Amino acid sequence: MNKNAGGKVGDHKAMAKWADIIVLATKITAAEAPIRLCDSAYLRGRTVIDTSNPIADAPSRMVCYTLH
Repeated sequence: MNKNAGGKVGDHKAMAKWADIIVLATKITAAEAPIRLCDSAYLRGRTVIDTSNPIADAPSRMVCYTLH
């Protein structure tokens, strides 16, 4: 906070009440818990960016390619 004196800190409910934009960036199996910690009335009318990722608990079989 001393590097950003105008910054705000709070719990889920306080930030949902204060924020204009909320970013949800969790593993998809954990996405429900932080939303439940916010009061739904505070989420109403807010922009929620959901970047939840359906990452499996088991290792992925995804193959990545590098384009040259």
